[in-house]
Amino acid sequence: MRSGLDPAERVEALFTDRLILDRVTSRDVDDVHAVFRDPATWQHLPAGQYVLREQSERLVTRSDESWERVGLGDWAVRAVAVPGLAAGAFVGIVGVTRAELDAGVVLNLGYRLDPSAWGRGIATEASAAARDAAARVQPDLPLTARALTANPASIRVLERVGLSEVWRGTVEADGITAGMELVVSSDRVLADDVLDGIIALG
Repeated sequence: MRSGLDPAERVEALFTDRLILDRVTSRDVDDVHAVFRDPATWQHLPAGQYVLREQSERLVTRSDESWERVGLGDWAVRAVAVPGLAAGAFVGIVGVTRAELDAGVVLNLGYRLDPSAWGRGIATEASAAARDAAARVQPDLPLTARALTANPASIRVLERVGLSEVWRGTVEADGITAGMELVVSSDRVLADDVLDGIIALG
């Protein structure tokens, strides 16, 4: 695992045909919180809904730590050429963040978008850009993702960006997903102890 990366080794801004992704900072906390406190974005996991602004502040702090450790973290997703969305509009976040397990370090791909951005292919477009950044910056670290089976749209996004299902089952670990059925996806075969660590994250 690399640490103390030079800023030039990070990919803090990404550009697609319709989007700009730039590193989430403290300036984005209010926009992040507007998405994460919206119950519509948590319809498959109501217990995850953010209530306090401090939760969104902690998300940005964790992202900063990930940027420093592995040169990757969360990006703000902004519309540029999406019909029906204002140019420059903040529509959510996508991230490739560091997850430290007993068995080693993996990368976790995730996103959360405002309902105004749903059904437009934005999740796939942003996630593909994040996947490509991970492959450039940390090609030796597995890129993984977790999604509830109750959220088939997210599972389809993971499939479209090239991640394959490596485990499906009920979460037994404590946490907000305990007792729910989860899919773990990855860009490569995972060692058993690594997979066990990811499952334990819930």
